[in-house]
Amino acid sequence: MKNLSRKIFVVAHRGDSYHAPENTIPAFELAIKNGADFVEIDIRKTKDGHIVIMHDPTVDRTTNGTGKVSELTIDYIKSLDAGFWYSKKFENVKVPTFREVLEMAKDKVGLFIELKQEGLEEDVVKLLKEYDMINDVVVLSSLWGSLRKIKFLEPHIPTMCDFPKVSYEELYRVQEYYPNIISIHKNRLDKSFIRYVHKKGIMINSWPINTYQETLKSIESEVDFITTDNPSDIIRFIEEFLNK
Repeated sequence: MKNLSRKIFVVAHRGDSYHAPENTIPAFELAIKNGADFVEIDIRKTKDGHIVIMHDPTVDRTTNGTGKVSELTIDYIKSLDAGFWYSKKFENVKVPTFREVLEMAKDKVGLFIELKQEGLEEDVVKLLKEYDMINDVVVLSSLWGSLRKIKFLEPHIPTMCDFPKVSYEELYRVQEYYPNIISIHKNRLDKSFIRYVHKKGIMINSWPINTYQETLKSIESEVDFITTDNPSDIIRFIEEFLNK
């Protein structure tokens, strides 16, 4: 993993999705330009076995196409416009593949890779090894079983679990999956709980953080990562707080 000596790391949720269409190369490049430490991406597999970047099960919301990713070919998905809905400036932006994102991110930014379906684990580990990026990523999912499989395939890959219910009982349960990070919604941040989690050697991500007050609450709660749609503002908020 990246050097974690800095107190808080900024994760660009689906790229800089405030200023560019989510989960596209322009959004990722803008996040890098604006200083994000990590870019978060969502991955799914096409009908013919290619891994593409897409949050939803279907392409309907963020492209001019229709259908489930799992029932579409890579050629069809690559023919779609993934930027027109955001603004005319981004017309004809394409849905990126996982390989394209790895090539873009290599030696430039870390990746938070969210597995949106089961069955991606072996392909993900294989590609991360091919690009020598095991130490530059965090793999996350609400599918805890997938994270256990990632750890089995490559124990050195850091993983992050969604943590919808903040409780000590839930923490005990999630530890069976060996996460390095747990992700807590901004409305459920609790400093005493977070300090307890830190004593277990587990880091904390807070999300979605897009305002100064939300940033301040995250800092005061002693989180390690902040996931945001607007990385440039959050980086500025953190710097303003630290320079007070």
